[in-house]
Amino acid sequence: MRSIIYLLIICLFNSSMINIYANTSKDSIIDFRRYGEPYSPYKLSVDDSLAYPILYNVSLNITNIKDLDFGKANNSEFFSELFYDIASKYSEEFITSYNDTIPLDPRNWIEFSFISKEWGGNFGMDYDLNSKYIFTENFKGTLDHRWDMRDFPFDTQELKYTFSTSVDTSFVKILESIKAPSQYEENNDFLQEGYKITSLKHVVNYVSTKNDKALFSPGNERPIVLQELTYLLEVSRSGFWTYIKFFFGGFLSFLISWFVFLIPPQEFESRTNLAVAAVFGGLGNKYFVEEALPNVMVLTKADIINNLIILLIVFNILIMIKLRKSKAIFPTYINSDREALIKTAIIFVVCNLMVVFW
Repeated sequence: MRSIIYLLIICLFNSSMINIYANTSKDSIIDFRRYGEPYSPYKLSVDDSLAYPILYNVSLNITNIKDLDFGKANNSEFFSELFYDIASKYSEEFITSYNDTIPLDPRNWIEFSFISKEWGGNFGMDYDLNSKYIFTENFKGTLDHRWDMRDFPFDTQELKYTFSTSVDTSFVKILESIKAPSQYEENNDFLQEGYKITSLKHVVNYVSTKNDKALFSPGNERPIVLQELTYLLEVSRSGFWTYIKFFFGGFLSFLISWFVFLIPPQEFESRTNLAVAAVFGGLGNKYFVEEALPNVMVLTKADIINNLIILLIVFNILIMIKLRKSKAIFPTYINSDREALIKTAIIFVVCNLMVVFW
């Protein structure tokens, strides 16, 4: 009898613990976003099929790019033509069981960043069996761009196309469409000659608005977190001909300084005149490149190549002076004009290759 009583006590204790755990679990998964104010603007019941966060799938198609030119007056923007689709499993409106209308048009929650719009339209809603509802917009206008010239003339520019949410990510999220991946037009007739589109990728960033807070559950007030879906269109410059164009004068200047080792040592004055001309040629080429890249305050590969050419010209002059002196004025492994021709040429080629492929 006593064992039966003990068994009943154990069973009652276990059942009470299970009930406590179940209630705790139930409370822990309560979605206060469906309770309406003050947690969200709309109240939903268990019968409503709308679920948070509302997912929108974005598909971007870039058809044209124009005015991507660092040399123009207003080079911080470019013109682009594109269209994008935003797919959702919900229609344009959702009617709750409380007869409230929740607008689900993506224009209410998602913004496409641009400077100015020349033309935009045909924004509509189509029904698709696979993607449910698809919202489409055609766009022509200017977008912002920040140039990265560190690798000039072998630079790659990233053109940004950004979609951002205007509400917290617990209510709305945007994703890259899997069913309709974003793409770009490879044959772009208006893209400046010398540029080539190489790839299109996307990144997701989250921005916290520290000064804008909201209550998401009892006692849980936090800053609103917004989402940014940014497409990066990589446009690379075909740098070989630009490399020849900008540094041909510098190469000739080094060649002139290299020719001094072909002049007999007895004609030191001729060597000196040729070396001085090489120095001025190198400085003139440096000025030419800087004029082509105004307002660039970072060290570019073009700067490194120009400075390298001038340093190698000076190095050739020092070698020339050293070979004239019977006693070495500085340690070197170059002891004849023939060695100078070979070794300085090798140094020049190797240093340039290191800068180009660095």
